[in-house]
Amino acid sequence: MIRKFKVDINVLHGNLKHTNAGVLGTLSVILTGEEVKQAISFLQSLGVGVEVNSFDKQA
Repeated sequence: MIRKFKVDINVLHGNLKHTNAGVLGTLSVILTGEEVKQAISFLQSLGVGVEVNSFDKQA
């Protein structure tokens, strides 16, 4: 994704949980850069669940 959009990604935390239905993974990251909104839209278009905790609208 960093090659597709002008963003930097800092990984804060990752976790995998094994369930009867399969494996559920979470990854907490900080996105910074010029194209954060576009990167989030791209992830959502791939079916990735995205939760934005805070967002600097000037970025």
